[in-house]
Amino acid sequence: MELLTYKDISDFLRGCGEEKSEYTILALETLGIPRQTLLLHPERQVKSAAQKLLYENFEKFKNGTPLQYVLGKWEFLGRDYNVGDGVLIPREDTGAVIELAAEMLSDIQNKTFADLGSGSGCIAVTLACDYKMSGFAVERSEKAFSYLSKNIKMAEGRVDSLLGDMFSKEILEKLPRLDLVISNPPYITKEEMQGLDKRVLNEPKEALFGGEDGLDYYREIARVYKDKLKVGAPICFEVGFRQADDVLEILKNEGYKNPQEKKDFSGKRRAVGAFK
Repeated sequence: MELLTYKDISDFLRGCGEEKSEYTILALETLGIPRQTLLLHPERQVKSAAQKLLYENFEKFKNGTPLQYVLGKWEFLGRDYNVGDGVLIPREDTGAVIELAAEMLSDIQNKTFADLGSGSGCIAVTLACDYKMSGFAVERSEKAFSYLSKNIKMAEGRVDSLLGDMFSKEILEKLPRLDLVISNPPYITKEEMQGLDKRVLNEPKEALFGGEDGLDYYREIARVYKDKLKVGAPICFEVGFRQADDVLEILKNEGYKNPQEKKDFSGKRRAVGAFK
């Protein structure tokens, strides 16, 4: 097998069109080099084992596997999370609901939370590591739970992971009275599911589909978990960028008070909350 040079790879990347940035990340991560090395040393050859892996990773991505799954990890707020088939990929938008929760809680370091539908555990780990909270990460998918179990180790004992349905009697009985309920639940509508990018559709559908109008989980969590919250404690949700008013109305109808919201980095209303 003729070995590729860094120049060969650079030439290939220039022809990748709209997905150039993704292919570039994949190439650099697979080879374990910074971008400047690729550009400044065009004559260098790629070792055969690395070249084989590069071809394999390019092929996976070409066939629709999300970049993050090919890499096996993804960064969220400064930490790398293990990801792969069966777990929702952490996205920057989710930072908004964490910020909202922190703003709605006083003396946040002494609070106990439940992160419902935790997936990779990025919300729970961030609350534990950055805000010194303790709590529970609840996830029903065994596939997702395998990644959650690895990632939760970054919380250094502050978070317990629970495998099961968030609405089940078994899970509810394991949870104490809570200072915070937080969730990035499935919220994609039936109509929106039909128009999702092929790579997004490779993520677990149960972590995406929120019912006909995308609001099923908000209704049920707001109702069921009201009894688990301490009086005056907040419930916080990540929402689709068109769903803020609908979710705030759900919270109002369940008797929650003093609604709050937070915009994401692009100015979209991405997180809402209210107090019991």
